[in-house]
Amino acid sequence: MDAWDKLHPDDALIDTIARALVKLKATEDWKRGIGIPYVATFLNGARWADADELDTPNDQADAGSGWAEDEEVL
Repeated sequence: MDAWDKLHPDDALIDTIARALVKLKATEDWKRGIGIPYVATFLNGARWADADELDTPNDQADAGSGWAEDEEVL
């Protein structure tokens, strides 16, 4: 919670983080539980930018809002 409070995200940043999480969750490493950072590390290190380097699998991560369709995020 401290990392989130320190970030002071606006709606655009929240959307960016949500879209990045969808992309990162789809990677083989995250599926196997490898390289998943702690939440505070993810937020403090702006690790959502890591998703920019990934190809979107089947362009599904860009469909819709990027997170509302994913029940695990809700």
